[in-house]
Amino acid sequence: MTYEVSATDRWVWQRRAHLVLGQILHLGRPRPVGRGLPAIAWTIGDVGALVMGRADSTRIDGVSPLEAFEAWREALRLQEFRDHHDQSLGQRRLTAWTRRFDGLVQVTVVAEIWDDEEPEGQS
Repeated sequence: MTYEVSATDRWVWQRRAHLVLGQILHLGRPRPVGRGLPAIAWTIGDVGALVMGRADSTRIDGVSPLEAFEAWREALRLQEFRDHHDQSLGQRRLTAWTRRFDGLVQVTVVAEIWDDEEPEGQS
Protein backbone atom coordinates (compact mmCIF):
# COMPACT_ATOMS: atom_id res chain seq x y z
CA MET A 1 0.00 0.00 0.00
CA THR A 2 1.34 3.41 -0.93
CA TYR A 3 0.31 6.77 0.36
CA GLU A 4 0.25 9.71 -1.98
CA VAL A 5 1.09 13.05 -0.42
CA SER A 6 -1.55 15.64 -1.19
CA ALA A 7 -1.29 19.41 -1.36
CA THR A 8 -3.38 19.49 1.83
CA ASP A 9 -0.83 17.24 3.59
CA ARG A 10 1.99 19.59 2.59
CA TRP A 11 0.02 22.63 3.73
CA VAL A 12 -0.74 21.03 7.11
CA TRP A 13 2.92 20.07 7.61
CA GLN A 14 4.15 23.54 6.70
CA ARG A 15 1.62 25.20 8.99
CA ARG A 16 2.68 22.95 11.87
CA ALA A 17 6.37 23.63 11.14
CA HIS A 18 5.58 27.37 11.04
CA LEU A 19 4.02 27.18 14.51
CA VAL A 20 7.09 25.32 15.85
CA LEU A 21 9.41 27.89 14.27
CA GLY A 22 7.46 30.61 16.08
CA GLN A 23 8.07 28.81 19.38
CA ILE A 24 11.77 28.42 18.54
CA LEU A 25 12.18 32.11 17.68
CA HIS A 26 10.36 33.09 20.86
CA LEU A 27 12.81 30.93 22.84
CA GLY A 28 15.78 32.67 21.23
CA ARG A 29 14.51 36.26 21.51
CA PRO A 30 16.57 38.94 23.26
CA ARG A 31 15.56 39.45 26.88
CA PRO A 32 15.82 42.41 29.23
CA VAL A 33 18.75 40.62 30.88
CA GLY A 34 21.02 38.97 28.31
CA ARG A 35 21.16 38.89 24.55
CA GLY A 36 19.13 35.81 23.74
CA LEU A 37 20.40 33.29 21.24
CA PRO A 38 22.43 34.17 18.14
CA ALA A 39 20.42 34.90 15.01
CA ILE A 40 20.69 32.10 12.43
CA ALA A 41 18.88 31.33 9.17
CA TRP A 42 15.73 29.18 9.42
CA THR A 43 13.92 27.20 6.72
CA ILE A 44 10.60 25.35 6.70
CA GLY A 45 10.52 22.22 4.53
CA ASP A 46 7.93 21.61 1.83
CA VAL A 47 7.70 17.83 2.35
CA GLY A 48 7.10 16.53 5.84
CA ALA A 49 7.07 18.67 8.94
CA LEU A 50 10.61 20.04 9.02
CA VAL A 51 12.30 23.13 10.44
CA MET A 52 16.02 23.65 9.79
CA GLY A 53 18.32 26.23 11.34
CA ARG A 54 21.66 27.04 9.74
CA ALA A 55 24.56 28.66 11.56
CA ASP A 56 26.26 30.41 8.65
CA SER A 57 30.01 30.21 8.19
CA THR A 58 30.55 33.84 9.15
CA ARG A 59 30.93 35.51 12.52
CA ILE A 60 27.85 37.55 13.46
CA ASP A 61 27.86 39.93 16.43
CA GLY A 62 31.10 38.35 17.65
CA VAL A 63 29.59 34.84 17.69
CA SER A 64 31.24 32.10 15.63
CA PRO A 65 29.18 29.54 13.71
CA LEU A 66 30.34 26.86 16.17
CA GLU A 67 29.20 28.96 19.15
CA ALA A 68 25.85 29.67 17.47
CA PHE A 69 25.36 25.98 16.67
CA GLU A 70 26.15 24.90 20.23
CA ALA A 71 23.89 27.59 21.75
CA TRP A 72 20.89 26.47 19.67
CA ARG A 73 21.67 22.78 20.15
CA GLU A 74 21.64 23.26 23.92
CA ALA A 75 18.58 25.55 23.99
CA LEU A 76 16.52 23.13 21.88
CA ARG A 77 17.88 20.08 23.71
CA LEU A 78 18.78 18.38 20.44
CA GLN A 79 20.11 14.97 21.49
CA GLU A 80 20.92 13.42 18.11
CA PHE A 81 24.27 14.68 16.85
CA ARG A 82 26.72 14.09 14.02
CA ASP A 83 30.14 15.68 13.52
CA HIS A 84 31.67 15.04 10.11
CA HIS A 85 35.06 16.43 9.11
CA ASP A 86 35.89 16.35 5.40
CA GLN A 87 39.66 16.84 5.34
CA SER A 88 39.79 17.04 1.54
CA LEU A 89 37.55 20.12 1.67
CA GLY A 90 38.90 21.41 4.96
CA GLN A 91 35.36 21.59 6.30
CA ARG A 92 33.57 20.35 9.39
CA ARG A 93 29.79 19.76 9.21
CA LEU A 94 27.87 19.63 12.47
CA THR A 95 24.27 18.41 12.55
CA ALA A 96 21.96 18.12 15.57
CA TRP A 97 18.29 17.16 15.43
CA THR A 98 15.23 15.78 17.09
CA ARG A 99 12.63 13.83 15.16
CA ARG A 100 9.57 14.84 17.14
CA PHE A 101 10.05 18.31 18.61
CA ASP A 102 6.32 18.75 19.23
CA GLY A 103 5.22 15.20 18.53
CA LEU A 104 5.49 15.68 14.75
CA VAL A 105 7.96 18.32 13.54
CA GLN A 106 11.62 17.43 13.03
CA VAL A 107 13.96 20.25 14.06
CA THR A 108 17.52 20.25 12.73
CA VAL A 109 20.38 22.71 13.26
CA VAL A 110 23.47 22.56 11.06
CA ALA A 111 26.78 24.40 10.83
CA GLU A 112 29.47 24.18 8.20
CA ILE A 113 32.79 25.41 9.48
CA TRP A 114 35.94 25.78 7.42
CA ASP A 115 39.12 24.63 9.14
CA ASP A 116 40.63 28.13 9.01
CA GLU A 117 37.57 29.51 10.90
CA GLU A 118 37.92 27.27 13.97
CA PRO A 119 39.82 28.37 17.04
CA GLU A 120 42.92 26.32 17.91
CA GLY A 121 42.10 22.97 19.51
CA GLN A 122 38.44 22.88 18.34
CA SER A 123 38.69 20.46 15.38
